[in-house]
Amino acid sequence: MAYKSNQFGNGRENGRFFQFERLDVWRMSVDWANEIMELSERIPKNYQYSLGEQLRRASLSVPTNIAEGTGRQGVKEKNHFYNIAKASVYEVISLLVMCGKRKIITREEYKVLYDQAHHIASMLTGLLRAKAVASRRRKLGAPSLPSTLYSLPLKDL
Repeated sequence: MAYKSNQFGNGRENGRFFQFERLDVWRMSVDWANEIMELSERIPKNYQYSLGEQLRRASLSVPTNIAEGTGRQGVKEKNHFYNIAKASVYEVISLLVMCGKRKIITREEYKVLYDQAHHIASMLTGLLRAKAVASRRRKLGAPSLPSTLYSLPLKDL
């Protein structure tokens, strides 16, 4: 899933970046949440509060908790927010199943959103593992490894 940049969230405000803006998983989750938000607008009125609102909240929780996690100092704190983000991905999938059963989305739409969710969840698992390894290395006094979790500078955005 390629990051769909526009004038918002491209991490280039006056040449400065917040740490989370460099994370590919955050950028993908922003796009994914945006697609879920668009889907939620199509939900019939009688399901808007139950399914629509829950889809919006759960999908927004993913990039928001990734961003909040990067702002925390301790590994345990960071991982707490990354785990919440991952659980929110799972919550969205459960809600999408219900949308499918109610014929609000097609099988193809479900498959695309599911594949994107799986990719985001896998990246979050990698982020959690990398933070755990880095923490163990610090405790042992080993030098830190260069991070491959962050993308290169966003020159082409």
